[in-house]
Amino acid sequence: MRLHAAILFAFLTWLPSAQAQDGERPALQFHAVDIHIDTGEDQLGGYQIHLKAARPDLKIVSIEGGDSPAFREPPKYDPKAIQRNQVKLASFTTLPKAKLPRGRIRVATLHVMTNGAEPAFLVRNQIVASAGIDRIDAVITITKRNKEQN
Repeated sequence: MRLHAAILFAFLTWLPSAQAQDGERPALQFHAVDIHIDTGEDQLGGYQIHLKAARPDLKIVSIEGGDSPAFREPPKYDPKAIQRNQVKLASFTTLPKAKLPRGRIRVATLHVMTNGAEPAFLVRNQIVASAGIDRIDAVITITKRNKEQN
């Protein structure tokens, strides 16, 4: 319920500021933005990623989980932070080591609203760990999903 209220508040507070200078309202667009972690040969046991919108007019509307059974549930996040156009995503799994994913894994999808601009995020910091809680050098990629992928 708190999540729905946060999404509604973000949407309603954004609408008045979305008007263009000439009085015309720009077209609102919704996008799905996938977050992938590439662990190489290491198995992914958990992560924390702090993302900030590259533009102030980008609003995070909702967050969903990833593809792997280990990270299918939406990650934990602070609903108040998404009102400030940023989010810290965090998730870990208790699955046995043999069932942990490795390689390039979609861990989450952000659903965002823009006033016509392409969605872009800055990765502020990241922590990625293996099953043994050892830090992994991983690559985080953030890509807008094509309409064909929806």
